[in-house]
Amino acid sequence: MRKTIYVFILIACVCVSVLLTRQYDRKRFGKTDIEREEINMESDAVGLLCGDSTIDLGKHVVAYRISADEEILSRLGGLEKFSGSDYIAICPIPFNEIGRTDTCIQYLPDVYGNIMEMRVEDSGELYIRYADAGSDQEKEVWIPIYLPSQEENSMDLTKGFHTGLSRKITSGQEGLKAGEEGFRRTVWTECFQAGGQSYEVVFDRVSPIYGLMSEVYPYFADYDLSVKDETGSVISQQRFINFPVQYEEVHYMVDFSGDGFMDIALCTYMFLGKNSSSDVTTLIWNPETKTYERKDPPLNMDNWCVGRSVCAFQTWNEELSVLSGEVGEDEYDHIVLERYSFVNGCWRRVGKVEPLYDENELGEMGEPICIGYHELLYSENGELIEENEVEEGIWLDEESVWSWYSENIKLYPAGMTVMETEIGGIVVYKYVAED
Repeated sequence: MRKTIYVFILIACVCVSVLLTRQYDRKRFGKTDIEREEINMESDAVGLLCGDSTIDLGKHVVAYRISADEEILSRLGGLEKFSGSDYIAICPIPFNEIGRTDTCIQYLPDVYGNIMEMRVEDSGELYIRYADAGSDQEKEVWIPIYLPSQEENSMDLTKGFHTGLSRKITSGQEGLKAGEEGFRRTVWTECFQAGGQSYEVVFDRVSPIYGLMSEVYPYFADYDLSVKDETGSVISQQRFINFPVQYEEVHYMVDFSGDGFMDIALCTYMFLGKNSSSDVTTLIWNPETKTYERKDPPLNMDNWCVGRSVCAFQTWNEELSVLSGEVGEDEYDHIVLERYSFVNGCWRRVGKVEPLYDENELGEMGEPICIGYHELLYSENGELIEENEVEEGIWLDEESVWSWYSENIKLYPAGMTVMETEIGGIVVYKYVAED
C-alpha cells in the first residue's frame, strides 16, 4: 500500500513540475499521466509523440510535442525560421524543487516523421529511433543535448543573464538526423611547455547550436575544454554551457598565476560605442585538482555609479604581471581604471587611476570640476604605497602601462573581425583572426 501511495505521489509531483515549467505549455498537460509502463506499450506504428502525449525519457526528463505556431516562434526568438510544424520539447523535471519555473526546456525541431523510441542516455545524449514520413525504414540518431540543470560540473560564463532560459535548437544544421556528421568540432588548440612537459589545450564544440532568446547573442553552444599531456592522454576535461558561438575562437593563453602552467582568458562580449565594454573571464589552472578555475577580478564600486559600470579593454602586462582595464565611469562621467595582480589564489588590486575634483568650483549643473587624474598604487595587502598625478588620456599613451595601444596583450578581439561563417549547414557570424 505504501509503495502504491509513493508511486502516486511521485507521478503527481512530476506532473505538477511540468505544469509549472512554462505558462505557455500548461494547457498541454491537463489530462496527462507520465507512466513508463504505458509508454512502453504504445505501438511503433502510431509513434510516441501523438496528440498531447507526454513521454518519460528517463534521467528525470520528459518530452512532448508543441506546435511551431507564431507565438512559440516569437517567444523562442532567434534568426532562423523553422519551416516544420512542430517542436519536440525536452523538459527536465526538478523533483526536489516542486514549483520551480526556471527549468530550461530544449526545443528540438521535429524532423523525424514517425518516432518509435526516445530516451536520454547515460552520456547525456538524446537517442531517437524513427522512420521518415512515408517510409518504414528505421533510423537511429544520437543528439548531444546537455541539460543545464543536470550538468553539475559545467561552467556557465553567462550565468545570471541567461539562467533558466529555454533553448531553441537551430533547424537545418547537420547532425540532427541519421547519416549526418556529428556535432563535435575542434574550434582551437594551443600547445605549451610547463615543467619540462608538453601539453595541449583543446576547445571543442560538442552540442547543436541553439538560441537562448538573447538580444546580445543570436547563437550559443556547449563546449569541452580538454588538457592533454605529451602522451595524448586527457588529464582534464571541463564543459562550458551557454557559450556564445560568436566568441568561440577568442582566447588567450597567459600565465596569470606565475606558476609556469598556462592559464586562459576568454572574451565572451565586446561592444564598441559611447559606453564601450567587454567581458573577460580568467581561468586559472589548479595543479592539485587538474582543472581550470574561474577567477575574475572583483568589481570595485567605491566611488562610481553602479548604473554606469562597465569593463572594457582589459590588457595584460607581462613585465609587471598586471591586468589593467577600464572599470567604468564615476557619477560625473569620468573614466576609472584599475589594475590587478594574481596573488595567493586571487586577484588583488595593485593600482587605480581616478579623477581629481575641485570641490570649491562647480559646473553649470552643480557638479564638481575635474582638474586632472591621479594614480594610486597599492601593496598586495591593499595598503596605499604611492600616489602620482597623471595626465588625462593616459590610457591612450602607448608608453603607459595603462594604455590600450601599448604592447600589452589585449584580452579582447583586437586583430580579429566578425565574419559570416558556415557551420554544419547554417550560417553564423563570429570573430575570426584577420589574415
